[in-house]
Amino acid sequence: LVLLALLVTVVLTAEAPAGGGGIVDVQWDLDGDGVFEARDTPQGGRVELTRTATFDAPGTYFVTVVAAGQRDGDPGNPYTRLENLARARVVVA
Repeated sequence: LVLLALLVTVVLTAEAPAGGGGIVDVQWDLDGDGVFEARDTPQGGRVELTRTATFDAPGTYFVTVVAAGQRDGDPGNPYTRLENLARARVVVA
């Protein structure tokens, strides 16, 4: 019996609109279990982040990323954030 793992690289590009501040928080659910186990705290109007997910069993997984922007680009202000969610389906055969 040989157990192989599938490595998937996930790339997130997030951009705040003009005058919309910046991206201040990114949370990752890399295995589709509903738990956001990884976090980045970028600061900028446009960010590109990369993570690698490992899948070692056949099935369908949904990698989910939530990126939050804040009008003033203030990562310490939790009240005026605008969040956007993106998902990618990964099928391991």
